[in-house]
Amino acid sequence: MPADKTELVLTLCNAVDAADMALLPGIFRVLEMDYFVSPKQLGAMVFWKNCLKSLATIAWGFVADRRDRKELLSRACLTWGLLTVGVALCSSFTVLTALRILSVAVLAVMMPLSQGLLSDLVAPSRRGVAFGRLGFWSNIGGMFGGALSTILATRVILGFRGWRLAFAF
Repeated sequence: MPADKTELVLTLCNAVDAADMALLPGIFRVLEMDYFVSPKQLGAMVFWKNCLKSLATIAWGFVADRRDRKELLSRACLTWGLLTVGVALCSSFTVLTALRILSVAVLAVMMPLSQGLLSDLVAPSRRGVAFGRLGFWSNIGGMFGGALSTILATRVILGFRGWRLAFAF
């Protein structure tokens, strides 16, 4: 794949990663109502999710140096997508928590992979711009994900709670 296309794919993956990470906070109140959980339980889920993501990023960095990074990225994206659709379909808070924790463990691959690939693909004189674009689109993705989950959270669309559709999307 040409460098420009690979950079575009990496940028899109990071934007969707940021959108995915921003979905959960926008639906906390709805999760409290749907699953009869407390803010303390939601906070614990987020705490453990972030701890695991931090540790998994280090592990993925190690793996990314030893495997074909493009193949690793495609497999991680597929797994992450399946887990996220699973979140949309889950019937209990325990299952939702497990799927989110597994999902972020897979999502943790984005940072080391995208940064490593960008460093390999982009000339040193263009790396600052490339990383700036990556950060910009990640922030746009995060804003989109947060807005989407907040807007859809309490709506019922085609018989489904809107937050479920946000995750499926």
